Amino acid sequence: MLVRGRQVHLIKDADNDGVEDSQDNCPKEAGPVSNQGCPVRQRQLVIITRDKIEIKDKVYFKTADAKLLSKSYRLLDQVARVLVEHPDIQKVVIEGHTDSVGVGQTNRNLSQSRAESVRDYLIGKGVAASQLDAKGFGPDRPIATNKTSKGREQNRRVEFTIPAGSSSQDP
Repeated sequence: MLVRGRQVHLIKDADNDGVEDSQDNCPKEAGPVSNQGCPVRQRQLVIITRDKIEIKDKVYFKTADAKLLSKSYRLLDQVARVLVEHPDIQKVVIEGHTDSVGVGQTNRNLSQSRAESVRDYLIGKGVAASQLDAKGFGPDRPIATNKTSKGREQNRRVEFTIPAGSSSQDP
């Protein structure tokens, strides 16, 4: 939109809660900024950014297996809701990561299976299959040292990345 020769961007906020729809986990329900625009009764574990869907908890699996543990469902249900509410996010890569304990290729296979388990769960919650890719990186992209148990725990994770050009938020 042009106003007096200047480009003006309109911020869309359908529920008038002060959280721009592109960042609002609940764009059709008003809620505070501190809860990603959702009502307080729905504590949010998910934050939408330009290049990822950040999670405030982790995805839990059975040890050395790709089976999701039920304590992951609340978090994954929120991820699914955000993706369903935001069809403008055209693609999300579900990344599986492991620590470096064990054989590298075995860990890559496990992380791929875990990423696929998360993808299948989200599809089961109504997310379009075409919106999701699963990629296992095994131990190849650590975010902490693998020399301590705390570091290894941090490296065992699932991340949700939004590739460049996959969101209407991209310039």
